[in-house]
Amino acid sequence: MATTAREDMSRRQDVPSTRLRRRVYEILEVRAPGDRSARIAGLALVAMIIANVAAIILQSMPAIDAVWHQWFRAFEVLSIAVFTAEYALRVWSSVENERSEPGNPLAARLRYVVSPMTLIDLVAIVPFYLSFLVPVDLRFLRVFRLFLVLKLTRYQASMMLLGRVLRSEARSIAAALFVLMILLIVVSSFAYLAESQAQPDAFGSI
Repeated sequence: MATTAREDMSRRQDVPSTRLRRRVYEILEVRAPGDRSARIAGLALVAMIIANVAAIILQSMPAIDAVWHQWFRAFEVLSIAVFTAEYALRVWSSVENERSEPGNPLAARLRYVVSPMTLIDLVAIVPFYLSFLVPVDLRFLRVFRLFLVLKLTRYQASMMLLGRVLRSEARSIAAALFVLMILLIVVSSFAYLAESQAQPDAFGSI
């Protein structure tokens, strides 16, 4: 009787955590169209990924990196913290997948950890932590952070609007790119004619 009471108590205590885990899974993995929380989380993570890619590109410019280095570093630490928390929550909630074997959460999480997209998540964050153990070139770490851009494929629902716009305006965009290409060639030709004699190294060709 006492054992049954303890089991009932344990079951009641586990319900809130199970409910929370299910909700986390719905937000991060299911992302139903009408789920506002999932939409906000998805858009926030997409914005964070794009901002990281932009920061890595800007850090490759010595003049900009010299001025904003501390800010870039702080943003990197914040980003890694966010993506680490996201990774941990994805692994924790992965047992809610309908294809997971009931009663075997460890096996479900192991299968999730070795899935391609989860490995990309891991590769993007692990080098940051390894830098505290192994001396490594920071530029090397930035290359691995660029793997974050591959995470965008997780958020296809968030990118569908952009895809529809590009498809519907394909002709207009192509025309604009064609005009820009012509202008670029014309301006480059004039720059070559004006500067090739004075700066042959910088303007050696059109």
